[in-house]
Amino acid sequence: MEEVDIHSKINHKNAVKLLGYCIGESTLTMVSEYIPRGNLEDILHKVGYSITLDTILGIAIGCAEALSYMHSMHLSSDNLVCHGDIKPANILLDANLTAKVSDFGLSRLLSGGITQYTAYVKGSLDYVDPIHIQSGLLTPKSDVYSFGIVILELITRRRVKEGKFSLIEAFRKAYTKWSMLRELVDADIAKEGNMNALVEIGNLAMDCLTLNIDKRPKINDVAVRLQTLWNDLRRGRDSRHSAMLEKFSNVRMFTMEHLRQVTKGWSSRFHIYRNTVYKGTLDDNTAVVVYLTHFAKSDKEVVINTWMLQSQIVHKNIIKLLGCCLEADTPFFVYECPAKCSLSDILNGEEDFPLDLRVKIAVETADALEYLHSSAVGITAHDLVEPRNLLIDDNFMPKITSFSWVWRLAKQTGLPVNGIQIDNDEVLSKAQRDVYEFGILLLELFGRKKRYGETNLDIILQFTKAYEIDNSRMVMFHKNITVEGDITVLEEIGRLALKCAVSKAEERPKIPEVAQHLRMLIRRRWKVSMTQGATWIPAFHPKASFTFIQLP
Repeated sequence: MEEVDIHSKINHKNAVKLLGYCIGESTLTMVSEYIPRGNLEDILHKVGYSITLDTILGIAIGCAEALSYMHSMHLSSDNLVCHGDIKPANILLDANLTAKVSDFGLSRLLSGGITQYTAYVKGSLDYVDPIHIQSGLLTPKSDVYSFGIVILELITRRRVKEGKFSLIEAFRKAYTKWSMLRELVDADIAKEGNMNALVEIGNLAMDCLTLNIDKRPKINDVAVRLQTLWNDLRRGRDSRHSAMLEKFSNVRMFTMEHLRQVTKGWSSRFHIYRNTVYKGTLDDNTAVVVYLTHFAKSDKEVVINTWMLQSQIVHKNIIKLLGCCLEADTPFFVYECPAKCSLSDILNGEEDFPLDLRVKIAVETADALEYLHSSAVGITAHDLVEPRNLLIDDNFMPKITSFSWVWRLAKQTGLPVNGIQIDNDEVLSKAQRDVYEFGILLLELFGRKKRYGETNLDIILQFTKAYEIDNSRMVMFHKNITVEGDITVLEEIGRLALKCAVSKAEERPKIPEVAQHLRMLIRRRWKVSMTQGATWIPAFHPKASFTFIQLP
């Protein structure tokens, strides 16, 4: 009953609420509020998704404030509460990652705020104050020691003991040297802008872990220091991001809290790729992809400017940047999510993929590249045109994605573009590479399936050889689309693809010429079909409709 007695006295936003209890003949059942995200130990060591330094400090502050409340209860009553078993497994997290201290089974009421001695030491020994183990002395400073270990686990995501590894000893050696500290701290938060704060957090943890109990800080002082660090971190980030906010004036700004809701608390069910890409749904049911960027300090301006450029690109066949969040250590970007799959998935699948749909994808992709290479967007090179970066929606509309790097022609030669020095000749060279990659894409889109181990160069050479030998080139096209009436169109597309993929960049056609040639071929085919009395409708005609087959 002592646990019920203690728990019933605690009423704090960062402590789990006791709702009731039931006493049986030999059992005690306690009913507490439900905390959906589970415990901190699982979040740190099992779940594996990224946690920002902001969130880490928020968790630490919440826990420290709960302990501060417990340690000061004697000011309004005759007793204070010493938790006695502070560790990540006893810190629960709600849907917003707010910390809730739980499990008061080993808690003790210390009369009048004095210390207590016991001959029976209980708790998780890896987290228990060595002074308590050696002498039986139990004071509020015992919780401070345990909380110091929690701080270390928060910023390193390492367990306090793993085999022969001791986190406390490793940190004592590392935190005095910047490079060693950076290696020990969790890579997701070991960013240049965080290192000063991490050093201060490390200093605070070491103060909590000192074996001189009189020199340990009180938990309310720990909470104040953590809050100060959090405020300083936010102020520094706000000033750094003020310029970025101006760059993204034409897109929606999201808060971290909103993105948590969009991704259902960064749920693994919405996780797409590693710990950086999540699916989500906005309030208006718009499907989105949330992308967490990772980059070196030297690339930061390049990445920010890349997405700034993309925010200015508006085309129905180019993935749309909807917004971003600049609150975290690294930016989050939010995109529309139109895709059921990529073109690569379709080409590697076994489902029927008729010529009309292939033509539609080719023409609309060429239109998108023509737009990128036009003066409307300042001649922007994509530099990564390939099937896996072409998303296909329910209506088989292609959308170019993967704008990790976008290169724009400067208005004056020698101006920095994307935050780095790059001359216009190099941008034009990358635009010519887009033409080459589009030629390869055409060969993959209309050609036979790639054999295992085949390279792009192999395919180019085989197509070139086939065109030099009469009546052999048709074997290079996909067998399901080589019907008699379409041979002429396929041969023309093959020739166009080979022109795009020639080795000498200056001999390649410009993307507008390629797009115009494709449109001309389709118009010609349409006219032939009409003169023959056919009712053929091109795939991109507004009357056309298709049923999408979900690929595995």
